[in-house]
Amino acid sequence: RQHNIRKAVLYRQGSQDLTTFAMAYFERSSRTAAQDAERASWFLDNERRAAYQRAANGPQGWVKALMGHALPESHVYINTVILRDQDIQKPPYRATIYFTRYGADGTTQWIAPVTFVVRPDIAGKMERCPLFNALGVFIIKPIEEYHDFRR
Repeated sequence: RQHNIRKAVLYRQGSQDLTTFAMAYFERSSRTAAQDAERASWFLDNERRAAYQRAANGPQGWVKALMGHALPESHVYINTVILRDQDIQKPPYRATIYFTRYGADGTTQWIAPVTFVVRPDIAGKMERCPLFNALGVFIIKPIEEYHDFRR
């Protein structure tokens, strides 16, 4: 019974973290891009922070692209995050994110499978669970978005 309660708490926490991550990741708003990049940098060590800042704010970065309208703006609503029991037994974990994108070209439905790990530097030291940190989820493969044609 104790194991099931812990598993339920971890499942809910993982789902919340992935939802928060997905809202920041799939959102394409110049208003929020710089804010999200700044927030993310707080959770990275110095080496990762420098690389992340270059990727976000460099000449080809997504923040610059949104500010200069090279990337079209759109807003996102996360419909659901699916964590299947068989996909979260051991790292790397897998989940599927279903979301709706609202942009100048209309409304589209998307599916994005993600492969992730939980911050190993924190997870190994945790005495309490859950630790809420949206950036505890590190995506370890490039995320690909697919049109959801089921509707």
